[in-house]
Amino acid sequence: MKAFFLVLILASGLRFTALTFDSLWLDESYQTVVESYGNTLPNLLNPEGKAFLYKPKNPSSVRDVLTRFRQVDPLCPPLFAVLMNRWITTFGGNDFSLRAFSAFCSILSIIAIYFFGCLLLGKSSGLYAALLQTISPFDICYAQEARMYSLCTLLAVLSGGSLLYLCLKKGSSKRIIFATLYVISTWALTNSHYTQLFLWAFTIFIGLVIVILHKDWQLLGLIVISNLGIAILSLPWLPLFLQAASLRTASFYVARQPSLWWPIWALMVRIPFNWLIFLAGKKVMVWAIPVFVTSLIIIGRSFLFLVHRIKHIYTKESDKILATVIVLKNPVTLLFLWTIVPALMIWILDLKESHRVVEIPRYLISTVPSIFLLAGFSLTLLRSKSYFIPLVICHTLFCLANNAYLHIIPQKENWREIAQLVEKNCRPGEILFVSNYYNIVCLDRYLQKPLRQMGISAATGASIIENKINQEKTDANSTPNFWILSAQEGDTIFGTMSARFKVVQQYDFPHALHLRKYQESKLN
Repeated sequence: MKAFFLVLILASGLRFTALTFDSLWLDESYQTVVESYGNTLPNLLNPEGKAFLYKPKNPSSVRDVLTRFRQVDPLCPPLFAVLMNRWITTFGGNDFSLRAFSAFCSILSIIAIYFFGCLLLGKSSGLYAALLQTISPFDICYAQEARMYSLCTLLAVLSGGSLLYLCLKKGSSKRIIFATLYVISTWALTNSHYTQLFLWAFTIFIGLVIVILHKDWQLLGLIVISNLGIAILSLPWLPLFLQAASLRTASFYVARQPSLWWPIWALMVRIPFNWLIFLAGKKVMVWAIPVFVTSLIIIGRSFLFLVHRIKHIYTKESDKILATVIVLKNPVTLLFLWTIVPALMIWILDLKESHRVVEIPRYLISTVPSIFLLAGFSLTLLRSKSYFIPLVICHTLFCLANNAYLHIIPQKENWREIAQLVEKNCRPGEILFVSNYYNIVCLDRYLQKPLRQMGISAATGASIIENKINQEKTDANSTPNFWILSAQEGDTIFGTMSARFKVVQQYDFPHALHLRKYQESKLN
């Protein structure tokens, strides 16, 4: 237990240190903040060109949050926004506070991983699993982002872990407690991000398989009642889900060009590579690439164990049904199915809709707990090996070093610095065109004074800019200067600008963040 407390101290330090190193990026500043505050957005297009500064007011009520929920993101469910609304009301809305909720959820998920690891695989496996999650750059990354993914990890641990307990602990007096936990966590999970519906589908599927093979009729009753409870709890928010389902477009999930090779590559390469990413991080520096090797060794050992066990059981048992029952009594088997079945469901949907969801690790975050648990079990198996201590030390050092680097070089748009640059260089009266328009919310979070901001889109911005500058020129009887700030995909606006406007100042930042000052050419 003392070792686990040390793990928790390390986890807290890694998640709360440099929590505000990166500026809040688009999804945090625009989606999370706007949805969680529940305030009405101003007209970011600002066609009159008046000076303004958008700062969210005090958080609205939960009813207002749900009423105005679709003003930004029409596709995600509302639970995270509701919880953040209550969090902001209590702790405030500065950068640290906004991200602290995710850090707190991440620490709770480490506690849950340890608990279920001890319960299903033994104390050593639980401790190792908690340690691997603690140092995982992937988990730390989302623990320091004001989005719902750390919450999803926590709820996935509770949902999947409770279901596995129900499947493996036949006749346990604690089944009702875990069934209740399963209902609450699964309902909350599916109302935090819709890609988590696949974990719910998996729990139903595997529960029914266990019922059939084990003839566990008590489990059948618990599964039916529990999932009926989840469905009933979800009824009030069903219209929001139906609305989101009707609005699904290729722009929500990354679209792909149909090909014969992609399904094979996604199934055989991308899904297993995601497992390594969960341990090693979604962005690994070149000098830390060996972390993929240590991750492969760690996670691979549990899969080899499973293969050998299945081979042994099927060789020993002539009754194949009995052999299948024995295999499914092993928690390692169920954990492996947890890693692969939801991913296969998404893969099938990707094939149908020409998406690439399975290539985006955060959308498979409901399978992350099973990887940490399997990896923890692997370290238990490797403990007798002479290379065990060097392996753990190397993996830990590579993870920590990579995490340190990610807090030296900004990983997101540096809105703080660009806001300071804008305030220093934009004179009163000059217009700042922001492409795309929603990036005004990101900029204004760090601005201190109102500016003549006008939101534009990359597709129509050039004509809007030209018309507005012509109007300004007529009104002031002079040649006005103006600025363009672009982020995300908004930088295509620069290629559409008329030749009559010349760049006189230019500032370029990483992550496609650009600021340019234009002046009309004297030849015109």
